[in-house]
Amino acid sequence: RFMTGQWLVLLGYALLPFFVRALFRLLEAPSLKTSLWLAVWMFLVVSVSLHHVGIMAVVGLVALVAAFTDARRGRQDIARFGALSLVVALGLNLYWLLPMLSSLNTTVQRFDASHFAAFATGPLSEVIRLQGFWAEPLKLFVLPKEQLAGWGVLMVGLWALVLFGIRTGWHMLRWQTVAISAGMAVAIILATTPLLQWASSFLPFVGGYREPHKFINLVALGYALCGGLGVMALLSWLAKKYNGTLASTAIILLLLLPIALTPTMLWGFSGQLTPRSYPSDWTAMNKYLERRTQDAVLFLPWHQYMNFGFVGRIIANPAEKFFSVPIIAGNNPEFRNISPTVPDDTKEHISEALQSRNPDFKKLGIRYVLVAKEYDYKKYTSILERSDAIKRHEMKSLILYEVGRKP
Repeated sequence: RFMTGQWLVLLGYALLPFFVRALFRLLEAPSLKTSLWLAVWMFLVVSVSLHHVGIMAVVGLVALVAAFTDARRGRQDIARFGALSLVVALGLNLYWLLPMLSSLNTTVQRFDASHFAAFATGPLSEVIRLQGFWAEPLKLFVLPKEQLAGWGVLMVGLWALVLFGIRTGWHMLRWQTVAISAGMAVAIILATTPLLQWASSFLPFVGGYREPHKFINLVALGYALCGGLGVMALLSWLAKKYNGTLASTAIILLLLLPIALTPTMLWGFSGQLTPRSYPSDWTAMNKYLERRTQDAVLFLPWHQYMNFGFVGRIIANPAEKFFSVPIIAGNNPEFRNISPTVPDDTKEHISEALQSRNPDFKKLGIRYVLVAKEYDYKKYTSILERSDAIKRHEMKSLILYEVGRKP
């Protein structure tokens, strides 16, 4: 996910353990203090990643059921303070929820069966290895198993620690262990079955989970928590059975296990991520456009994702974020026939016009067209040269055309 730019989703993943800790504290000792802390963590997690609403809902439900099976839990207090947490968290998020709700419904309605098929999770054998992400078969980045020989053996070791931790937790922290284990099971079911796609047919907002692999976060969380219990139990057993030296050696090896399982995260994801600078042409053209117009400029080639020479890999089109003037860039992912995530009538009309031999850019309200000399740009320069477009400014990597004007 880091390699595909889903940084906010990963930030939500990083904050989720704090939410779980606050949730368990509320269920263990419901009070105003634990209720407010839970609300704060819900607010923070949802603020960075809206998808975590469903993930936190799964955790909350399985933890609630597990806690209620314990006769010692004060069910009325849990219900009262839990409801308070939800109300406070909702109130804290209203500042951005209200403006977003209208557009959210329009967006998720565009997520149909093709989206669920395009972003489907890999098989169960990959999911339990914390893989199965939809982008993996595209070979856009190197996976840990491709870089480290014996990676599978290390994963088996992790599974052993997790199972050992579940066994230990059953005796020490029973309802918490049940909640974590159930959360992992529910996450795997949601990620690997068509359940969410079926639910989206009568609950439109569920369409926002067109990529159900996000729920695998709960599997990773379960591995971390139960694996931690397994490590504690293993070290205790080694210290009693053998000696402190062996336990110390085991500590070092166990600390290295997460690093060994994710070798690609070291040194800029094994050199896959390096800082890149925009060409000087882009900066010069930006200044040129600022002096010439404040109208929207059409950016070609018409792709949402493509290979840019100055980056050396496929990236999201950066033109809209780089240039100071308004830029109209392609929004079609061109991925397994799915439609654009955010509907845009103007871009749909432009897409249709570009299919014709001689598009009328002026009719579309376009005066300037900026062409980057990347990928299949010659197809677009041919279209422009057949029309009434005039080449106004050309640089090494960019060409600016003006349409509807005499030379």
